Amino acid sequence: MKKTILTTLLVLAAITINAQFLFRINGRGLQKPSYILGSVHTMPGTILDSIPEFLKAEAECQQLYAEYDLSSQQKMDEVKTAGQQAPTLFVFGAGHLIGKDGIVNKLREAGYKVEQIKTN
Repeated sequence: MKKTILTTLLVLAAITINAQFLFRINGRGLQKPSYILGSVHTMPGTILDSIPEFLKAEAECQQLYAEYDLSSQQKMDEVKTAGQQAPTLFVFGAGHLIGKDGIVNKLREAGYKVEQIKTN
């Protein structure tokens, strides 16, 4: 329960200070970058249309994995394989991105370069 409350507060604080949950993934033989978007379920989808960096990332991708279940190492391996095959936009709940067991950290531990894209 404490983790859920903390995650919710962090997400709300990040949105309030205009931090965006958009990341570029490079390295480990990727020919072109893939991207991760941390979604906030209460955020209207139309807000993404006002973020030029998101629109650019979306246009560069050839496939989409939205709200993909990463509950096992097999699922994480499937995500890595998808990103190797073609530039991919991955959309996960923002709470799944952060922390020691978050997606961003797991990709970095696997040798990928994951950088947050600053948005205006």
